[in-house]
Amino acid sequence: MNFVIQTVDKEENMGAQQIERTIEFKCVPWRTRMTDKGLQAQGVPGTWTLIPAEHPFAKTAKGIVCCPECGKMFLVTPEMGEQGDRPYDRIFPAFRCECGLIAKAVLLDWGKKTLYCAAFETRDPNGKLVANKEYMHAESEEDAKKQFWAAHPQMDVWVHLVGVAPVIGFFALDKAERKLTV
Repeated sequence: MNFVIQTVDKEENMGAQQIERTIEFKCVPWRTRMTDKGLQAQGVPGTWTLIPAEHPFAKTAKGIVCCPECGKMFLVTPEMGEQGDRPYDRIFPAFRCECGLIAKAVLLDWGKKTLYCAAFETRDPNGKLVANKEYMHAESEEDAKKQFWAAHPQMDVWVHLVGVAPVIGFFALDKAERKLTV
């Protein structure tokens, strides 16, 4: 499966070319499967998806967009595009595909992930259990667990994941530097 990183040159002269079409790409999970050729994604034309954590480009790319006309997929990096009028949207003023499609593309729900907390236990050098918490933004509980285990491979340290859940409060310091639960 070949992916192309689509970029838009801001210095490009768009004066002669009028972008008349706007396409809103919904963020939906795509089917993925591991094959002997690596992770394969089944794109859904006219949508985009967050890049799976196990994808080889997961450290540099944010998602994958699928052209609504031909189904060609493009990698999208976090710095690409511009913030839209709604805070969770990302806009690409001149989305271009090899099939000839040129449009203003709006990726819906670009930054809309839930904050999760993973509660887990480790052992100190004396074998005593130590309670820990770690926070991450994820699409789902399953995604949060995948992120947790990707960051905590069980090679040298014993780790027991107690549970993962959406955060329903967070901590702040008051004027006297005391920790408050909000």
